[in-house]
This record gives sequence, structure tokens and C-alpha cells, in this order.
Amino acid sequence: MSKLHANLVLLFAEALWGFGNIPQKTILDHLDPLSAVGMRCLIGGLMVLPLIATEPRRRAGGLYRASLARISALFAVAVVFQQIGYLGTSVTNASFLVSTSTVMTPIAARLLTGERLTTTVGLAAGLSVVGALLLSGGIASFNRGDAAIMLSAVCFALWMVELGRHAQTYGRPFTAMATQCLGAAVVTLPFGLLHGNLSPGCRAFPGRADVVRRRARRDDHARRRPLSRHVRWQNCQSRRLTNPNRCPAEGIEIGRQTGPGAARGDASLCATPLGRKRVVCTRRFTHLIAEADDARGGRAMTIHTVPEAAVRSAEARVAGYDWQALAEEMSGYGCAVMEKLLTSEECREIAGLYPDESHFRSHVHMARHGFGKGEYRYFRYPLPELIGGLRTALYPRLAAVANDWNERMGIAQRYPDEHAAFLKQCYEQGQTRPTPLLLQYVAGDFNCLHQDLYGDLAFPLQVAILLSEPDKDFTGGEFVLTEQRPRMQSRAEVVPLRQGDAVAFAVHNRPVQGSKGSYRVNLRHGVSRLRSGLRHTVGIIFHDAK
Repeated sequence: MSKLHANLVLLFAEALWGFGNIPQKTILDHLDPLSAVGMRCLIGGLMVLPLIATEPRRRAGGLYRASLARISALFAVAVVFQQIGYLGTSVTNASFLVSTSTVMTPIAARLLTGERLTTTVGLAAGLSVVGALLLSGGIASFNRGDAAIMLSAVCFALWMVELGRHAQTYGRPFTAMATQCLGAAVVTLPFGLLHGNLSPGCRAFPGRADVVRRRARRDDHARRRPLSRHVRWQNCQSRRLTNPNRCPAEGIEIGRQTGPGAARGDASLCATPLGRKRVVCTRRFTHLIAEADDARGGRAMTIHTVPEAAVRSAEARVAGYDWQALAEEMSGYGCAVMEKLLTSEECREIAGLYPDESHFRSHVHMARHGFGKGEYRYFRYPLPELIGGLRTALYPRLAAVANDWNERMGIAQRYPDEHAAFLKQCYEQGQTRPTPLLLQYVAGDFNCLHQDLYGDLAFPLQVAILLSEPDKDFTGGEFVLTEQRPRMQSRAEVVPLRQGDAVAFAVHNRPVQGSKGSYRVNLRHGVSRLRSGLRHTVGIIFHDAK
């Protein structure tokens, strides 16, 4: 193979590697990291295995086997660290950081083979590493996920040197490829089968119920009809549900109860028909599960709700407000304040979640996208009990306001009474990712005026809760709402909040009564510049994102 052909093949391989970053991240919605690595390497190894027959046979000596073992071990460690890193960082960060393996390779070659490192190459390698770090957000935003990706990059650099030396000495690239892929599969798959999502006790991603689904039968009169009411829980050891007592008992079915929970009485079972849904109640959990074919591909859906006790507690605290007065204030000004929705201890508890990456699905730095300055993280399912309970309890109160607004604006859309039913509508629109988020601001940070629209279906109201105490934890950072009126100048509303206060406000449009009837105004919200301190806010958005 000529040098040109070799470089073109390497460029093609690098393109495949780059394009593979997104699937490597999204697969974690369904599999744990070790199971993902094992399945990926098993499939790759099996695909390459038949090509070994095209290679010339050589007698395998001890040095050959040792070299093959080294590249296989380095490859397995590198891909495992890379997959684990995706749990705590974004695709963009991971792509930039893992690419540093390319510029680390000359340094690794110098250490392993004594290959001469020129000043130009060394300087370029160092600057490239620094540039990749800056592009991924800089040292200040470096977290454990980024550290795992960097370790992966180091292992990949060592692996590339060893692989190059092995290929030049022994050839047989297909044998090397199959060996390292199957070797990584042999190492990782047992962990996935014993403790991960491939285990018999947990076939879904951590934190998601394992539902025995049945395909829906179609007829001339209904788009979707459930075929089975059979719902089964599996007790799974998961990363998200770290407390095993929070997992439902095994073997629970509609109409009968088996397994360990039956003997202990840990799970009290009830089945309430709700159209195409059923509520399966355990002692602590209530999950609303809708078994229906999805119009986009016949997939069954699972709607995540929250522990029953958390919902009851949130409903009790929400019921204590004068909702008629709040609805009038929202209709008159586009927002309304619920004072002391959370206690100081609850505020500190939620704000304390921010450093723990296991609670979140993504991390956004506003400056990188032109959103302002500061950062926020989107929660992953299952939501923290307090947030999930409030999201469920607040929705019916706000849905009444939203339906009144739509009627006044001449919009046909009407919102169901229960949040789970609305999430089902989101699912049918392809919106399945949770949107509640935790925001963090330091001195100099701000949030530009914006609207939180995450897809075609958006609930017209949302809630923000201030978790920090003004004038004590921070100064500045006021919540700002602007209203753009047709043929008039915009109106600004600055909403004063104390720790634990919640503001419910319009996401996009709201009706305003004019001399000739109601007309629409367009709203945006943001946060003014923080003068000093640290400010945390939790946002409760009721629609899911695409």
C-alpha cells in the first residue's frame, strides 16, 4: 500500500471514529457502559473474524502473542474509559478531548520506541492538547467525565504506537483487529451479564422500569389499542437508584403477586383502568405505564412518574396557595409568585445535587452557545423526588390556566388534566428527554432573554424556584420577564424572589384583553447580571425535549 493510500485509509477511519461519538453517547440511554463496550466489540470482532482467512498464515511465537496481548489490553482499557467518560460529559467535550490522543502519539512513540521527537512536533503536540482543553470548556469546567476521556486518550495514544509496531513487525491486521475486539468483549460482557443491563434482573437502563410489552393490535376504528395489561417489575441494581430499597419487588403483575414481595407484603398492588393506561402501585412507587404502539415505529412507551408519597406531599403543599388569585395574576402580568414553596433545607438539598453528575443527562455552558454566561444541567429520569413531585402536582393547576389562555387566543390545543397524559403526547411527538434543570451563576454571569421551547409541543407555563438567598448568598441576578406587544414598546417585569420562592410564568405567548377582544403578546425571560456570590435556581418545565 502506498503512503497516499495509507493516509487516505487512516483519514477514513478517523472520520468513522468521529461520527461514532454520537452513537456512543446515545447508546447509554439503553445500556450501561460495560454492556455497551461488550456488545460493540463483540459485533465488531465477529464481523472481522471471517477476513482472517484472507491473511497469510504464520507461525505464532511467544513475542507475537505478547505483542497481541499488549494491544488488546490497551484497546480494552481505552474503550472502557471512553465509554464511562460519556456518562459525565457532552459529546462535544468528549470529541475534543479524545482527539488529543493523536497529538499524544509522538510523545508515546518517544517513550516506548525511542523515536526522535522534533521540536516542531513536540510544540505542536503541546499546543494541540491545550487547544483541545480550551475548546472543551477549559480547566475550570473539567469534571470526572472529562478526566476519564483524557485517560482514554492516553491509552489510545499508547495503543496506536503498539499497534503500529505490531503491524510493521507481524502484519495480519485482521487478526489483530479481531483479537482486540473479541478480547475487550470477553472482559466486559461478563460484568454486563452479572451486574449491568444485560443481567436477567435488569434489562433496561438504570432507573427505568423493565416493562414486559405487547404489540398493539390495529383496527379500522382506532390508531392504537393495547394488547396486554401485563406489567412486570424487575428488581435491578442500577447506578441511578443506588438505594436498593427504592426498587420495587420482583415479579409483580396485574391481578396477582409473586416473588419476594408477596411473602413480605412489601408491595400493595392495585390496578386502575385509565383508558389505555394502568397505574401499578407499590408501597413507595407509582408508575403510569401506557402500552401502545407508537405511530412512528410501533414502540411501546414508559412514562416515568415519581414516588407516591412525594406526589401526595407536593399536592398538599401546592393546595395551600390561592390558585384563583395566582391565575388572575398570571393572566394579568404573565407571572405569579408562590412564596416559600420550598424550605431553606430543601433548597440547599437540591442545590447540593449540582456537583453530582449522576443526576443529570447533560451539562451546558451558556457562553459557548451565546445564551449568556453561567451554566446549567438537565436532570435525567428518574427525577429527584422533590422535583418530580412538584412537577406532577403543579401541572393540573397550571393546565387550567393554559386551557383558558388557549381558548382566549383561539388556539385549538387543550391540555389533559394529568401530567402523565401530557407526557404521552410529548412522546408521540418524539419529545422524550426530561427538561427540568438546575442552573448555577457566579459573579458576572447572566442569562439572555429566551424561551424554553424544546419541540413542536410546548406547555405554555413553567416554574422557576430560587434556591439561594438574595443579599446573603448573592447580589444582583434578578429574574426578568419581558413582554413584546404588537405595535407597542415592550414591557419589562422584574420579579423579586426570596429563597424558596417560586415564580410561574408564561413560556411563549399569553392573551391580553384589548378593546376588540384578546390578542397575543410574546414573552421572554432571563436573569440580570450577578454582582457577587453564587446563585442556584431550579427550573420545572412540563414538556419534554426532542
